[in-house]
Amino acid sequence: APEGGFDLSAYPALNAWMLFGSQAAMRFKATRDASETIASADSRVNPHLRYADNDAYGFFRVVIDQEKCAAEFVTVPQPIRNFTTADDPPIRRRVRVDVPATEPGEAARLENIRFEGERPLLGLKS
Repeated sequence: APEGGFDLSAYPALNAWMLFGSQAAMRFKATRDASETIASADSRVNPHLRYADNDAYGFFRVVIDQEKCAAEFVTVPQPIRNFTTADDPPIRRRVRVDVPATEPGEAARLENIRFEGERPLLGLKS
């Protein structure tokens, strides 16, 4: 059902398109089956992306030191109402990831990906 005028069923297809390619997104549109969608994934699509969440409103918090960059993305429900300090929006999910420091020329790598709450459908590439 549309929320805020947008059909929410499009979000998983957008996640699939970003992480797994257009064929996977079309497979999801046709079947609504996450397993079939992932089976049709093209590993050449955006190999640098591991996470997509097109149904996300929230904020990032990043802490950087000499050993790593630790990022946290906190999502809240769509902000279609005004929350007050006494009624803060509930947290839908937290996604945390660490990127250890590297030597010059060494590729960055994601480590310790952690989730709390609901995962975005088709939003994680393993």
